[in-house]
Amino acid sequence: MPTKKLYGFLEVSETASQDEIRKAYRRLALKLHPDKNPDNPEAAEKFKEASAAYEVLSDPNKRARYDQFGDEGLADGGMGNFDAASVFEQFFGGGFHDLFGFGGGGFGGGGGPRKGKSIKYVLGVTLQDMYTGKVKKLKLTHNVICTVCKGTGSKNPDVKATTCSKCKGQGVQMMMNQIGRGMYQQMMTTCTDCGGSGKCIMDKCDTCHGLQTVEEAKLIEVPIEPGMEEGQTIFIQGGGDEEVGVPPGDLVVVIKEKKDPSMPFERIENNLLVELDLTLHEALLGSNQALKMPDDRIINIKTSSIIKPGDIFTVENEGMPSYKQPNVKGQLYIRFSVIFPDELSSDKRRALAEVLPPPPPHNLSGGKEVKPKYFKNEADARRKPKDDHQTTSASASSSSSFHNPEHESPERAKKRSMVVKRSEPKEKLVN
Repeated sequence: MPTKKLYGFLEVSETASQDEIRKAYRRLALKLHPDKNPDNPEAAEKFKEASAAYEVLSDPNKRARYDQFGDEGLADGGMGNFDAASVFEQFFGGGFHDLFGFGGGGFGGGGGPRKGKSIKYVLGVTLQDMYTGKVKKLKLTHNVICTVCKGTGSKNPDVKATTCSKCKGQGVQMMMNQIGRGMYQQMMTTCTDCGGSGKCIMDKCDTCHGLQTVEEAKLIEVPIEPGMEEGQTIFIQGGGDEEVGVPPGDLVVVIKEKKDPSMPFERIENNLLVELDLTLHEALLGSNQALKMPDDRIINIKTSSIIKPGDIFTVENEGMPSYKQPNVKGQLYIRFSVIFPDELSSDKRRALAEVLPPPPPHNLSGGKEVKPKYFKNEADARRKPKDDHQTTSASASSSSSFHNPEHESPERAKKRSMVVKRSEPKEKLVN
């Protein structure tokens, strides 16, 4: 029997579903990523193994070959010159910088070259967008190098900026702040002369005012792929702020699902849940309903068995598409609610009594017969009922000291007047 180490790398069984494989890789990748474990070579090796395993097992064709031939069927044991960072980027939409902070600038720790400031943007997308895929357009403002002074910040591009004499080119200066009698606190603040750049420009550019960059609005197209989910990031290299002498920063778009009243579906991982109403006739005798899916397809939901309120049925391969594998879908869960008629005529009651099974016998000996009162909802049922008989008797009674001023004390009369004022309608108080 061929050996199969890849399943062990992901800590899943050989019968694991695509959804289970995807969840396992997500958990291990976030836990073992080298940027999160810069001084742990063992974690880096396990991260590479988990990525190699996911690259094979997430592909149905590669997995089928692997299940047949095992590790021997993989070139170089499945590793070779394998690029774990590429798999990670593809899985998370390329946004791994945002998962561990914007600092980094590369895979595997070590910092890398400094870049411009990255921009994080939260993009609202609907369930339908994540089901079918869509290119979203967003307008954002970022800093670009001034084209008038060519990033020098000076009116004369040939004149270079000089080192700030106040901060000695550091961009910051130390300040002493008195916090009490004889007590001082040393604080580091941005240099007021150079604005933190460490350089001073004598004749500043009229466009950027010596800042070397200006704000510019741009329209960016962001691809939303089928199967993406809330919290997933899309990484756009070079889409952030520009700075002189360094590469531009990146744009990291974070997906956030926004509610769409026209969509009756609720997403549960890679599955969809929808609630459908049935009449009592349909619940007992069967139904055939048309359901519009997020991609505008119509599927017919046909039932033939007796359905009770709250029953849940499943439809295979009609849930959310899997990310990077849109043809692999989860399940569609259908929860049924049964709508009962408000009333029945005597003829219908007799007809139902003939076809329905008789109720079981109940022991009624010694019990007091009561008739429950009907309420449309729980709020009405919890509301304190008014007792018309008690109200009438109390108002008509002349012996009650509360309503008879001759028999009540001054303190009680004062309380009664306060109660009466509080209970009066607002219209009366206004008038």
